[in-house]
Amino acid sequence: MSRRSDYGQPPSREPGHESVYDMICVVREAAQRLVREMKRAEAWTSGWSDRRLSGALVETALRRCLATLASLQCWGRDNEMLSHELWRIAGKWLERGWLQSLTRDNSHQFDDSELLTRLTDQTVSTDPLGRTFDEYFIKQSGSLAIRNRSELLASEISRSYLRRQPAEFHILSFGSGPGGEVHHFLQQLSSARRGAVRLTLVDHSSQALQNARLRLHTHAQLANLVLEQENLFRMSEPSHPESVSLDTDFLICPGLFDYLSEAAAPQMLSYLYRRLAPRGRMLVGNFSPHNPTRAYWEWIGNWYLNYRDESSLQQIAAAAGIPESQTRVFADSFGVILYLDVTRRE
Repeated sequence: MSRRSDYGQPPSREPGHESVYDMICVVREAAQRLVREMKRAEAWTSGWSDRRLSGALVETALRRCLATLASLQCWGRDNEMLSHELWRIAGKWLERGWLQSLTRDNSHQFDDSELLTRLTDQTVSTDPLGRTFDEYFIKQSGSLAIRNRSELLASEISRSYLRRQPAEFHILSFGSGPGGEVHHFLQQLSSARRGAVRLTLVDHSSQALQNARLRLHTHAQLANLVLEQENLFRMSEPSHPESVSLDTDFLICPGLFDYLSEAAAPQMLSYLYRRLAPRGRMLVGNFSPHNPTRAYWEWIGNWYLNYRDESSLQQIAAAAGIPESQTRVFADSFGVILYLDVTRRE
């Protein structure tokens, strides 16, 4: 799929029951064509031994298939049943892609930590065709935006820290995953300045937190590093004990809101806002509806996110009781991820 494609545009209609059979026929035809093209590509590349040609042929085959699927304008979990039909026919080929299979395996649970680690490290399969699929996945706009997210958030933390240069600077990463953002931030600091930084990483995945510890141990003093395994979705509930401190100078929430409903998002944002110290700052990431990788992630990977535009993020902030004067929204350099930027004035 080309980075400039418009496959990721939000839905313009919902499928009616009378069109389901016709849609299944379109999916079957697209899947069968994909299989034919994969068979030809395997022959032309002598079993995928020509790496460059394999990449070009697989990209062409996927681009044609995704263009057909995107034309159905069936988005979100509405296309899950149709996606299963695609996999029934072409799964023998698609399952060899490590990353796209991983997203599909995790599609019914919130656990993208392993995927984020592999995307950050650009880990690919050793299988020749699997490697080709993985390289395709890694170069997509959405994947590039995820890797760029770590550097962007690290730079914003550095800017806030250097402006203030306090005796102690508490950073909270909520839904931290493998901790790439704080790792990049610590790499930007001298060893003398790192001593002023206190880190709290909260995530639902013990493996993600273990990966974060391994990443950070050479840069962070372990006495200043707190790792908390929690059910992120329940932490904002009134009945949940207040386990996270209220003195955060910089809070980042990289990707949790991609999985929150419209009802849950304001409650979570209010909870996070209360973690901020006076003059504390918070950055919340959320994928934009204009994610060009959306068709690939949904149809092939069954990776369904809650996409939001600038207006939606501002509405969530208002519903969370955050004054408009304390918020702004900006986009990354790809225009794929939006960031709600909140600074607590009082």
